[in-house]
Amino acid sequence: MFNLKKSTFLKYSILVIFIFLLSENYSYFKNSDNKLEISYSQLKHLIINFNRPTTLNALSNNQINIFNLSSALEPKSSYEDIKCKKSAEIYVKTTLCVHDLNKDIFVSGAIWRDGAWEGHILKPFLDYLEKNADWLVLDVGAQVGQYSLFAAKMGRDVVCVEPFYDNILRIHKASQLE
Repeated sequence: MFNLKKSTFLKYSILVIFIFLLSENYSYFKNSDNKLEISYSQLKHLIINFNRPTTLNALSNNQINIFNLSSALEPKSSYEDIKCKKSAEIYVKTTLCVHDLNKDIFVSGAIWRDGAWEGHILKPFLDYLEKNADWLVLDVGAQVGQYSLFAAKMGRDVVCVEPFYDNILRIHKASQLE
């Protein structure tokens, strides 16, 4: 478990986002010997976008999009088919929004059935948060945001990194319902 103080957040979040971006575009950065090599010309094409793209096609592979979950990402009708429910109570209850239960039987299925996914991992994670109120939560690969949403409900500052836009919509809807 990392103990990141808020003052060092920016340095670490940029590093994590950069590592994440590299992992998502790894083949783009490999040289002929199959080793990671990044040139200045490749770095200058990376874009951090603080504005919501106007279409899903605007989500580029070499662009980091930062979404403000307090404002609308899509028209309200886009959220109607996203199912949500209250979680199991582990310190707190939060709202979790899931994918089609016929297609995602593991993560969404467990959340829908049990109120949480991987409760045997979630509980110790929340135990650490309960004991360390000044920790910043950095959730990389957040999926539907279960860890982020529990941490936020416990009053922790959270940075959530997720590449799959459908998951971002679920995290957004859950945060709006809270």
